[in-house]
Amino acid sequence: MKSDSKTSQLSLFSEPAREQDVRKRSLPQVVPAEYNNIPDVRDGLTREQRVILYTLYEAEKERPGKAVPTLMLYGRVVERMPMSKEHFKALLANLVGRGTPLL
Repeated sequence: MKSDSKTSQLSLFSEPAREQDVRKRSLPQVVPAEYNNIPDVRDGLTREQRVILYTLYEAEKERPGKAVPTLMLYGRVVERMPMSKEHFKALLANLVGRGTPLL
């Protein structure tokens, strides 16, 4: 009798996982590439620009009082989203408002 109550108690807390639920949880949220170039309504930044700015913000927190090298920033941005050096330089120059930075 004791094992029956234990079995019923376990069945209350452990629901069998449905195959569809498991698939939904295991798949990463992938944003289509064409959505990366659409400006946001709030501030006009694209997803790529936002990733660069946020990565720069994090790197500046790690290096207080020091400038963040462009190559270090590029390496961290590429970890988050694939991007060519030329495209990164163009986006960064657009954000900074100056000429193309040297890598």
